[in-house]
Amino acid sequence: MDVNELQEGSTLFLPVFVKGGLIWTGDSHCLQGNGEVNLTALECAYRAIELQPIVRKDLHIEWPRAETSTHWIFHGIRRGLE
Repeated sequence: MDVNELQEGSTLFLPVFVKGGLIWTGDSHCLQGNGEVNLTALECAYRAIELQPIVRKDLHIEWPRAETSTHWIFHGIRRGLE
């Protein structure tokens, strides 16, 4: 999920479909445009990321969403670029 607006202080809500699901940050970017399409990013070390996982059993979502200080961000994910 390469979304430029996901910065310090953002909240990311991820649906969990498997009991005991884990978190993996994958390819960490400190700075990038929106999406992989632009192919430019500044990589950073995983230790530069601070996560605070909170399980929300009252929140039933099917797709990731995020909140920043100014926006709600809804995500749609597909294999292709459609």
